[in-house]
Amino acid sequence: MKALAIGILVAIAMIFFAGSAFVRISPIQPVEWHIDPLAAEDPGQKGIKIALRSSLPPEDALEKLNGIILASDDTEYLDGHLDELRFSYVSRSDVMGFPDVTTIQAYPGDDATTIVFLGRLRFGNNDLGTNRIRVLHWINTFQNTQD
Repeated sequence: MKALAIGILVAIAMIFFAGSAFVRISPIQPVEWHIDPLAAEDPGQKGIKIALRSSLPPEDALEKLNGIILASDDTEYLDGHLDELRFSYVSRSDVMGFPDVTTIQAYPGDDATTIVFLGRLRFGNNDLGTNRIRVLHWINTFQNTQD
């Protein structure tokens, strides 16, 4: 009986570590994730879609946001260029390394720039508000550091 219990625990541990490895090494294809946030559907419980207005020119706003986002410990660049006014990033959860992808795009206007954030999870059906918390933190930091 003791051997069976140990075998079950080992099997559970192997499944846990295999799942964790899959989540961490599974590639994220920019062509699937680096999309126009304004044209994308609202992710609902799988993320966040929110807009921010700024008096900064689009390039300046994106450069500032890019610095804020890349200063996050858990976030790295995925794709994007200033000339397309769009950037995408991958952020990973601390324990399992679940990836979330956030795309930001600036839309120039007559009197302001609109920046749309689209944060969504890669695996699962509900991000439990993680993307909302992350994106709102970036927005708050951006607004608190405007010149």
